[in-house]
Amino acid sequence: MSFSAVIPTSASRGRRARLLEIIKAICEFELLDEVIVVWQSFEEPGPEFIHPKVRIFLCKVRALSLARNLGASQAKGDWIWFLDDDTMPAAPDYLARAQRVLTENNLDFVNSNVCGEGANQVSRRIEADVVFDERTISGNFWEPGLILRRTVFLANKFDVHLGVGCLHGASEGADLGLRLLRSGHRGMRLRDLELDHPAIEKPADHRNKMFSYALGNGAVSIRHRGWTGYARTAGRAAAKMVLLAVQLRFSEATDYFVRTCGLLVGPLLQPALPVNMEAQLLDSPVLLQEYHPVAA
Repeated sequence: MSFSAVIPTSASRGRRARLLEIIKAICEFELLDEVIVVWQSFEEPGPEFIHPKVRIFLCKVRALSLARNLGASQAKGDWIWFLDDDTMPAAPDYLARAQRVLTENNLDFVNSNVCGEGANQVSRRIEADVVFDERTISGNFWEPGLILRRTVFLANKFDVHLGVGCLHGASEGADLGLRLLRSGHRGMRLRDLELDHPAIEKPADHRNKMFSYALGNGAVSIRHRGWTGYARTAGRAAAKMVLLAVQLRFSEATDYFVRTCGLLVGPLLQPALPVNMEAQLLDSPVLLQEYHPVAA
């Protein structure tokens, strides 16, 4: 089994040190054939990112789902391993563990135990393996750490109308996971496959992000006929909003008001291409170009 890692990055100054740390660590993994970095920035990569296992592609559009699809389309390995530019495998035998479970259980994909230290974690740590079905995949299918057969991914792909960079800024993973299951593919989330994810910091525009993510959550729930789960999620957000308002915690109540609105409006809005992308660029060969540094 050969593995290709795909890492999209906006290459912001604050994340370059972490990205370089990740690349150096995973290039030591014996089972990893290559690291494909989709570089979504006007600034060129520095020489520190050059490595025999690393292939860097410059992308003209900042959109996470599209970047993952484009990177995977260039992969040569039998299996694709998606990472974010801030997610670090917790153990050097990460891929060896994944290989063993994939082979022993005849699986098409596995997900990581995405976890970390500190408050505001992106995901809860699981204490037992989760076998995916349409009930358990909710809240357990994450894009960072996803490993799946290259042929399976290329036949499905992330929906480029969903995810960071789009109006509907989330739930591209949930959408892909459900489509994989309904196509007859088998997968699990593994307790021992730990991926460190830093705690989420609240950005200045956090309500804009919250609204965008809620649009995606609501739209995907309805797209896949998850009426009960959708009603439960929206109801909980609304109830939390009211409770916080009664407690005079108005800033937090406003956050839940924004989330509730996003959940309700999301299914009514047609998902669109990334906001900085023209439709004719979707299949353009100039959208992605391999980076070859010019010697000084």
